[in-house]
Amino acid sequence: MTITNKLLVASLAAISVAVFASQAPAQVSEHRIKVFTTPITAAAWKTKSSWAIVAAAERIINPDLERMYYKRAHSHTIELEGASHSVYESRPKEVAAVIEAAAQHAQE
Repeated sequence: MTITNKLLVASLAAISVAVFASQAPAQVSEHRIKVFTTPITAAAWKTKSSWAIVAAAERIINPDLERMYYKRAHSHTIELEGASHSVYESRPKEVAAVIEAAAQHAQE
């Protein structure tokens, strides 16, 4: 049996919804469940501004891959030399500055 990406994604989505529904309080409305089940028709990164940090000392996700993703999304990107995978822990001030910049531009 071959599992396609589409089947895998659908299966994981169904499992996620089942777990969420089983742990959610009884008053959770149908509307809230639809958030997890409605198909996405467009990638937000194609139309929304985004900000990104390349952790140059990253050893879990290749920094070149991060750069490629961020370039494709036209993200406002900064690169932090020596920053690790947990960049928010290793460089909290720089991360906070990026979050603040994103928040200021989101209001424009």
